[in-house]
Amino acid sequence: ISAEETGEIAARLENFDLRGFDGYRPLCISSGSAYMAERYILAMRRAFPGANLCRIELSDLAEYDLEPTKHNVFVRECAEDKFNIYLLFFRGEVSERTFDAAKNFLSGRKRRKFHLIHPGISIDLSPVLPVCFSDGEWTKRLEDCCDVVRLSPPSREEKAWLPEEIFAEKCGVYSAKNVTMAEGVRVKLCGYTADEMEKILDAAVREHRRTAFRLTEANVEDYYRLICEKHNTYYGFGGQGNGYTE
Repeated sequence: ISAEETGEIAARLENFDLRGFDGYRPLCISSGSAYMAERYILAMRRAFPGANLCRIELSDLAEYDLEPTKHNVFVRECAEDKFNIYLLFFRGEVSERTFDAAKNFLSGRKRRKFHLIHPGISIDLSPVLPVCFSDGEWTKRLEDCCDVVRLSPPSREEKAWLPEEIFAEKCGVYSAKNVTMAEGVRVKLCGYTADEMEKILDAAVREHRRTAFRLTEANVEDYYRLICEKHNTYYGFGGQGNGYTE
């Protein structure tokens, strides 16, 4: 993750105390890589300890999630006694109604008077800090109301250390103490995208978390074919790079 991008995002987040103002422009992080976006989400968790970081996948919302009742997604996810940060994911297939509702929520003025019909009241949700994640066409449609930071693909230098970082993360997540990785694997993985690296290493470590296993240049190809060729239709940020289907 480049220092320039990190600094730009940090500067935008430092303005969070302006989130209730009419002219406040929320931060929008645009990335074609789900893995790189997750790095920034992890950084936010560390920067705001104790905050309620609520992830809202707009493509997953149903009609009733947007109804003007106490069950509205923007109301029910709010914690009364915490600093609320809503991570709004504009990716995949998002209906126009959902997009419009989410875009309205980005306005400090409309959050301040968030109208409900049942019960017939207005709620002040202006203290909520919205942060958007998007890609492709969604980014273009958010440019008029958000400060957009576009993440560039990892550089050659960044890719050189990514495999070891991801591998260490996966071993920690799965408590895999006896899984190792040959040096040649790190070099080979540098030829893949960050998302492909993450999927390959996740599959390998998860499968062998309870056994002694060494990931080599030879067997890493098996995981590449399994993850990146068999599942070659991606759905995610703008339809690319996050998750897969048969």
